[in-house]
Amino acid sequence: MAKIVPDELRRRRPMFIGLPLDEAFWARTIKGEPDECWLWNGAYSGVGYGRFKHQKRFYSATALSLWLATGEWPEAGMFVCHRCDNPKCVNPHHLFVGTQKDNMRDAANKGRIKHPAPKYGADNHKAKLNTDLVAVIRSCYANGETLSSLSRRTGCARATLRDVVRGRTWSDCRKELGMTIEWRWRPDAVHGKVSEYRAVEHSQ
Repeated sequence: MAKIVPDELRRRRPMFIGLPLDEAFWARTIKGEPDECWLWNGAYSGVGYGRFKHQKRFYSATALSLWLATGEWPEAGMFVCHRCDNPKCVNPHHLFVGTQKDNMRDAANKGRIKHPAPKYGADNHKAKLNTDLVAVIRSCYANGETLSSLSRRTGCARATLRDVVRGRTWSDCRKELGMTIEWRWRPDAVHGKVSEYRAVEHSQ
């Protein structure tokens, strides 16, 4: 952590509303025991972190707490992180300086970040296809229909369809046979007309 501070804070005890800066800052802090969280009792940012106003500028309450305790200001690109996981805390003993990666790793190690299991195929909300249509695409392609024709009918890019027919995507889809597809043009108020499909199973 470099010994760099904003120009307005270079003096150790600049005056703030009749009080030295450090006294004005700690006056807005609810202090507890040294190992307890010291809650900030001033302004807060929109994401719940304390802010301290000085000479018409707002400063991070956590960064200012560390500066008052150590005389050092975090370098550009560094973040003040909480060991206590309490964003309202400004106890300098609960704070440390690290990168965003350090902060995210710390949160993950403490179980505060839970990454949802990735969703594949039709379960993915961005999926344009489903298992039935994938089966039809592969069947039509195997029977000689071109990717360009399939692209016009499905509205999917040729590169997407190429991955489908080659099994690079939707590799767990095994409905290769047993159905055909009926295409028709449907009137649309915005686009004039759009194609849609209906999968039809082969009669036994």
